[in-house]
Amino acid sequence: MKCEKCGYSDNGTGDWAHVCGPVKVKESGSNERIRECWIKAAREDAGETWDSQEQFIERFAVMIIKKCRDIVSATRDMAIEEEWNVDEAMSTAMYDIEEYFGIEE
Repeated sequence: MKCEKCGYSDNGTGDWAHVCGPVKVKESGSNERIRECWIKAAREDAGETWDSQEQFIERFAVMIIKKCRDIVSATRDMAIEEEWNVDEAMSTAMYDIEEYFGIEE
């Protein structure tokens, strides 16, 4: 099966987890942030072995998690400075992460 959006092919394995994943990505090109993380992780040879593929996936996930952490940290600082309640801070952080990565609900 081949993804019409990104060209990913499962090569008949049935493994359909990839950058287009189970979330809907905005058509506006905002998903470029995800693609940037993917490319950066792939620069270190992804290789053909399962171990090297696991290392690639881990690098990709770590990059996304670090960016989410940075966004939450910036929101926390703003919330403290502007004396937001917890709901305002968390809602803003969730929105900012979705906006950064171009994710729609």
